[in-house]
Amino acid sequence: MTNKANIDWTVPRENLNPKTKRPFKRGRNWGIIVYPESAPKDWLDIIRMEPVAVSPLHDKDVNPDGERKKAHYHLVLNYKGYKSFEQIDELARLLRAPIPQRVSSLTGAVRYLTHMDNPEKYRYDDSKIQAY
Repeated sequence: MTNKANIDWTVPRENLNPKTKRPFKRGRNWGIIVYPESAPKDWLDIIRMEPVAVSPLHDKDVNPDGERKKAHYHLVLNYKGYKSFEQIDELARLLRAPIPQRVSSLTGAVRYLTHMDNPEKYRYDDSKIQAY
């Protein structure tokens, strides 16, 4: 894992889907994961003008081996028009977040904010979802 101190957040990242190794196409729905430990203090102010839903803090998630995952937030962005990877990556870099992912199911992504369809995972409180 790259040391976050060595990352230059001003440099655009390559448009490459880590799963398919192909570029992301333009899309209306995108997902970003934000880690509080690396995000700027004003990260919520940065996203307030975006069409976004923010999960409760996921601080009880565990890996398959039982080890607790780093605390994080899930962001689901839903735009009226299509956005390129480069446009969304610009926002993700402001948040010091990993590479954004295109969301194929908006409903599924929003339900995942609290693990609604994942009974094997900790269920977060629906009332803690923030929407802007």
